[in-house]
Amino acid sequence: MSSNGSEELICSICLSVYAEPVSLTCGHSFCKACAEELWQSQEAGGRFSCPECRVEFGQRPAPSRNVKLCSIVEQFQKVQVTANQVWCDFCLDQPLAAAKTCLNCETSLCDLHLQKHLEKPALKHHHMVEATLSLADRKCPEHQELLRYYCSNDGVCACVTCYVAGAHRNHDVKTLKEAHDEKRAALSQTLRRLNEAGRLTDGASAELADNVRAVEGTGADMRDKIAALYREIGAFLGKRERETLDCINAQESDIVNRLKVQQEEVECRKRGISKALKQLQVLYDQRDPVVFFKEFAARDPGIISAEEHSTQVTKESLDMKMMSVMVQKKLEGVAGETDALLAKHGFHTQGGSQLTFDLNTANRHLVFSNDLKTVSWKGELEPYPNSPERFEHYSQVLCSQGFSSGCYYFEVEIPREHTMYLVGITYKEIKRKENRTAALVGFNNLSWSVFWRNRNLIGLHNSKGTPLTYTAYPCKIGIWLDYDSGVLSFYQVADTLTHLCTFETVFTDPVFLGVCIQGAGSFATLWLNVAPVNCLYHVTVTFYS
Repeated sequence: MSSNGSEELICSICLSVYAEPVSLTCGHSFCKACAEELWQSQEAGGRFSCPECRVEFGQRPAPSRNVKLCSIVEQFQKVQVTANQVWCDFCLDQPLAAAKTCLNCETSLCDLHLQKHLEKPALKHHHMVEATLSLADRKCPEHQELLRYYCSNDGVCACVTCYVAGAHRNHDVKTLKEAHDEKRAALSQTLRRLNEAGRLTDGASAELADNVRAVEGTGADMRDKIAALYREIGAFLGKRERETLDCINAQESDIVNRLKVQQEEVECRKRGISKALKQLQVLYDQRDPVVFFKEFAARDPGIISAEEHSTQVTKESLDMKMMSVMVQKKLEGVAGETDALLAKHGFHTQGGSQLTFDLNTANRHLVFSNDLKTVSWKGELEPYPNSPERFEHYSQVLCSQGFSSGCYYFEVEIPREHTMYLVGITYKEIKRKENRTAALVGFNNLSWSVFWRNRNLIGLHNSKGTPLTYTAYPCKIGIWLDYDSGVLSFYQVADTLTHLCTFETVFTDPVFLGVCIQGAGSFATLWLNVAPVNCLYHVTVTFYS
């Protein structure tokens, strides 16, 4: 194309001659369809630029039709059609377009001359192909004979001489038509598979796009709900703060007023005492006995009695105990009112008692506190009574409370890195007496877990393990259970949550939190404290050894 300057008519996006060329304000031109596809791909990023000069546009460009370039392209295409046209070799005055080319005669024929050619018995078996100018490509370069065969061994076309006595003798050779039909049949299968793959890919792409929109929509709704929730919680807590401060201010004001009354009484007494001191001092300084007794008899009787008045001060202070009780009472309703706000904004609360360990399921290597919230591992066996629910061979225990609907969140903390632990969710039907790993949570089709041992963290279900990636020793495992949706996710809990793995299933019966620990010969303790947090259960399990 460079010989006639046609490279200037090539779209830099599709690398073909312009189709409906349009121009940008920067001066570069592209096919209209190519430009539209480019803007669509750049729209997600919110930035539009020319692929030629990289100049950026403030908004999606609206390119204009390049009329002059369109005219040049049309003229070029007409010239190309004329240059590539095959003409009939037998039309002398005004040649017509050729319909076929006879490879035997090496001539091209229009419809009229083709009919006459085929009517001659000696010529009717000649090999006809679509009209072409490149006859040399259809002859054997070695023997200058027509290519009539295809060699499967070498993957090339061959002439009769090559097939019978030449380089392709004794090869797997078929006629061009047979080989062509076979290849087209194979390509037909490939095309069907590719079309099906394309259809599936289109479906997957559409599904992912829908998923992205759904996630973005859900995220926006959740942000709005969270913002509204925290605004109301902030307003509610602000109200409680003002009420509490008002109580403190009222008590303070009452005490200060009483103290000021005492202060005024003391000041009044102080003035009386000062007056009495002055009068008595004058009387005391009188040396003339007659005058002394005369003035003494005329004195104010209250002067002498002023000293008899009590000057005791009643000390008062803010009653901190009462303050504590008052604050406690103000805060008693916070949890209930917070739950009401959570329910109002769609975060439905899940009531219920705290989780406790089920002593009847505990292995005899485990000991518990009186409230069944603390468990310890030790080498000696505890004399627990026989129970069909007790884990016989593994130091494992379940919680008493099961879950059959709703969403819950647990956190299990195991701070010592050398510890072997297993934390997960199980149906109550899990085996209890087998001396096989099938009795462990995660090693059967009734349970799911994460398993830590020898610095390896594995997600387990039905004994099938998936190695998990963790940042540092996973001393705290978060478990999210959405029973109704059949989703169970495990997280590594640190400053942020790091997703470890997710299991998806259909829960059919209540499930229970299960924990297995082993202290490797040392004393170990597991602490389990539970506090419901709106729709979540927050479980803290701490293991020491």
